[in-house]
Amino acid sequence: MIEGEGLALYASEALIFWYGAHLVNEGTFTLTKVIKVLVVLVITTNSLAETASLALKIIRGGEAVGSVFSILDEQSNCSSKMDPDDVDEAKNVESVRGKIELCHVDFVYPS
Repeated sequence: MIEGEGLALYASEALIFWYGAHLVNEGTFTLTKVIKVLVVLVITTNSLAETASLALKIIRGGEAVGSVFSILDEQSNCSSKMDPDDVDEAKNVESVRGKIELCHVDFVYPS
């Protein structure tokens, strides 16, 4: 948990206890009701925080999928292009010798 989030959580719990003690002294609330309110607020806050962190991960995942599809949609920039549909012009070759040209190929480790 980030320090600021922890401070906000503990400060809000202290505020609930202080205000709850004030209401118990006035006779408006019972200690049981104050504890119930505290538990509900803590569980709700934790659920909202967890949902917010998941939303950020879902957005990042969508961006990653978009970048993968943009890479798949790119056209080759190599000088000689092959069309796989030109089957009629294909020749059977006994042996192949030549060079392979890789254009605009990058590799990086994730960091």
